[in-house]
Amino acid sequence: NDALVQMLGYGSASEIIGRHLLELAPFEGPVTCATGEQLTLDKGYYETQIATTNQLFETGLARGLLYIFHTKGHVVPIEVTMSLLTDQDGERRGTIAICRDITERLITEKRILEAKLFMENVFETARDGIYVTDAFGKTILVNKAFCEMTGYGQAEVMGMSPTRLLPDEPEVALSRQIMEALANHSDMSRFETKWRRRNGTLFPVEVRLAVLKNAKGEDNGIVANVSDITERVEAQEALRRSYEELELKVSQRTESLEDMNT
Repeated sequence: NDALVQMLGYGSASEIIGRHLLELAPFEGPVTCATGEQLTLDKGYYETQIATTNQLFETGLARGLLYIFHTKGHVVPIEVTMSLLTDQDGERRGTIAICRDITERLITEKRILEAKLFMENVFETARDGIYVTDAFGKTILVNKAFCEMTGYGQAEVMGMSPTRLLPDEPEVALSRQIMEALANHSDMSRFETKWRRRNGTLFPVEVRLAVLKNAKGEDNGIVANVSDITERVEAQEALRRSYEELELKVSQRTESLEDMNT
């Protein structure tokens, strides 16, 4: 039909009619695909086509992926559904095939896969801990840094509420307050608290939260970025002690000067 003629870049159906399928489709060797990729059709592809043909002859119906040459030299990826044509005596008389150009679908799938792999790489290599919860507050995803930070394995935290990492009731109350604030869309997305590692030790963290949305715009969970701020807290504490010592020295020096003035 005209759709196939246009799909393969021909001017009219007469340029295709009478030609054997083997003239239109490659079965082995390097080819350029309409997706822009350089492909090598190997023996596995050839055997797949043979298996599809055998299925067609045995069952009268077969589906598969086929590459067909475009007039410009590249191949077009075709999703094909074939039915066997028979006469009144049941003898094979031909095949009717419905062909769909899936170039755009393959390009889209490749982009989605690349984006997925990129995000997974960012997720796993991030230095900060990351956890994701579902709409019920149960953990559904954590990265490697989160496990190293807390001492828990990924399997251990699946389905667990992050509030279990909080050390005592006041912290649990703080967590509840944060969850309520997020539900009310308040600006409570960044805060400092303490977490308890698997071995029981406490350490200070900075947590940044963001609400996840589903396709309807409804709240569907939380993604949190967690930073271990032990070094920062220790530096702040050292600075505070140094400041207090300086104030004490100034006070003592002031008293000494007053005595000398007297």
